[in-house]
Amino acid sequence: MAFRVEFSFRARRDLEEIAAYIAADSPARSARWRKRFELRFRSLTRMPLACGLAPEDEVSGREIRQLLFGKYRALFTIQEQNVFVLTIRHGSRRLLTSDELDAIE
Repeated sequence: MAFRVEFSFRARRDLEEIAAYIAADSPARSARWRKRFELRFRSLTRMPLACGLAPEDEVSGREIRQLLFGKYRALFTIQEQNVFVLTIRHGSRRLLTSDELDAIE
């Protein structure tokens, strides 16, 4: 059973900002990071339930899961056969509140 992965506007922006931050130091490292990131995200098309619940799940009215990738966490929800990536955050950043989660489209 294949899942369809969609990125919110915010998640796409997060991805671009992270890649730009890495590229400021090393464009080649940024390109390698992005390629590994895309490979890792393909796992969501097959097994999104293999990813654990995010700490934000406890404050949200919906199930929030996280995909860990190096220092980053991608927060997502699953709705039927769709995986919706909400945001991509550095692991050291504070947890999102329920209001912040609700504001992501």
